[in-house]
Amino acid sequence: MKMITIITTLIITAQLSIAQNNYHPADINQDWEISGQEFDVYNKAWKNKESWPLEPNPIPMDYVTRAGFIMTAGQRYKYDDTKENTLIWQCNPFISCKDILDSGRSNGDGVYIIDPDGEGGNDSFPAYCDMTTDGGGWTLVLQQTKDGKGSQIKNDESNPDPCLLTIEEDCMQPSFHNKNTILGTSYMKKIGNSKFLVVNFSEKKTWWEMSVLGLPDNTYYVGEPFTTFKGYSGDSSKASGCQDQTIYDCGMDSHGIFAHADGNELCKGIIFKITPIGGNDIAYGAYFQDYYQYGFIYVR
Repeated sequence: MKMITIITTLIITAQLSIAQNNYHPADINQDWEISGQEFDVYNKAWKNKESWPLEPNPIPMDYVTRAGFIMTAGQRYKYDDTKENTLIWQCNPFISCKDILDSGRSNGDGVYIIDPDGEGGNDSFPAYCDMTTDGGGWTLVLQQTKDGKGSQIKNDESNPDPCLLTIEEDCMQPSFHNKNTILGTSYMKKIGNSKFLVVNFSEKKTWWEMSVLGLPDNTYYVGEPFTTFKGYSGDSSKASGCQDQTIYDCGMDSHGIFAHADGNELCKGIIFKITPIGGNDIAYGAYFQDYYQYGFIYVR
């Protein structure tokens, strides 16, 4: 703790002669982010009525409040001179795990704050990011249970149970993020101890659109470059009724079928399910090697 205090003091002292350049005063290292540590130091100075190296002094309470809001909303912010008072510092959160990875701010697999539809839309929220598999940048959007439960996804609803923030297999119910916000060009699935399978599209879509609309450019097993094939491995879109599905299977080694209604009005968007090979409409949940198991869907 003493070392942190010493380092913080040195940073602040070194900045006494540095112009603020529109940074929030709590942003000690002036990187357009307010970390939890920076907020704690700023908040402590306000509580103790201590002088702060950057104006204003004494520290106004609304400055502390704004710093805390930015910190909890994802830490990143930007300066907007069209706003008034402390609203000149607007939140600037990452929109996806891929955005975090591309910016060089990844700290490995774990939970990050993202805001897919940007400021002014839905609130930012925590999401689990896989920053290592197949190059990383994957946002976990759905986790299925192993007991065969189906996940009804009919509108903009979300069911982000806390278990969606981990890959531990402890979900008691199917959990998913809002189907119309998180965008990407690929989704990746894994059921039980199956291989990771990636499905690529040329155009960016919501993760739900990627699962129910059209054929992808290609599909492949992660780490197996010779398994890539065009589109899905199987397509039964000419079938009738609720069997009108875009389907791919994972090869001949019983990795399961990941099926979605592809546009037939009788079944389009009615239910999200992972069904067994040779399964039927009553088989919901994630199914692999003759057993219901945990299933994970990621997007990037």
